[in-house]
Amino acid sequence: KLAVNLTHEFTTPMSVLVATLEELQRSETDDKKRMQLAVALRNAYKYRALTNDVFSISRVLSGSVLFRIAKTNLVDFIENIVSVFHTAANHKKVELQFVCSTKEIECYFDYQKLYRVLYRLLANGIRFMKPEGGILKISLFYLKEQHQVRIEIWDNGIGIVPEKVPHVFDVNYDEDPIHLAYYQSTSIGLYLTKLFTQLMGGTINVESEKF
Repeated sequence: KLAVNLTHEFTTPMSVLVATLEELQRSETDDKKRMQLAVALRNAYKYRALTNDVFSISRVLSGSVLFRIAKTNLVDFIENIVSVFHTAANHKKVELQFVCSTKEIECYFDYQKLYRVLYRLLANGIRFMKPEGGILKISLFYLKEQHQVRIEIWDNGIGIVPEKVPHVFDVNYDEDPIHLAYYQSTSIGLYLTKLFTQLMGGTINVESEKF
């Protein structure tokens, strides 16, 4: 409960800060100052997202998270998420692929929570790609006999050292502080990804090699 209350206290001033910076950037005509404001905004967005993740984790662990289950075409759902990343993928020279053998798989799930899970995984796939670029592929399979679906995300990015793989979704996972600082990443988002997946009755795991 303390963590929930604390994140509430951070959320409001962070939202005010972001709105103020956005307004300043819109009204600023000097290019140099606009670039400085853009840097400030990127950091503000980063810390707002981090605050939201901590808040979500606190709600999950306290048992107060709410579900909004609806019937949705999972194929269209994933296609919409993938489309969000086309610009970022092109910028990083990443070939973004979505593979599915059918055009419709009707499922019941929490739209926002699954969106956050897949968004995080795809964002990490692009963020941790090698400088020369590569391939990021998301595949969707319908397991008819088990009445289940399997979503696989594969990339040929920088990879993870083998001994660290079992701990990727731990809240205190830390592969390399310098490495994580360079890519502006924390383990909190992946921990939340695991929590959301488990809450929806799923499982999540990773296989990787360090390149």
